[in-house]
Amino acid sequence: MSEWRSDENDGVTTQEEAKNRILARRNLRWLMTVIGMMMLAVLVMVYLFLKYYHRRFQPQLTWLVVPEVIVDFNRPAKVNR
Repeated sequence: MSEWRSDENDGVTTQEEAKNRILARRNLRWLMTVIGMMMLAVLVMVYLFLKYYHRRFQPQLTWLVVPEVIVDFNRPAKVNR
């Protein structure tokens, strides 16, 4: 949306039209500033969450090497210990 209507092309800019144009531009800058600050706040919250949030349950699992992989579900699995 433009800051002023196209039917105002009479060649004369009144004081009221000029004030409305300045206010429209100022409102757009303010809106963009607020949106930018909100995006920055969200990014900071995501960063802090990823850096400082630790789950209570974090098991330490070890991978056991198996010499044979059995895919046949009709045959019971062999466990070597």
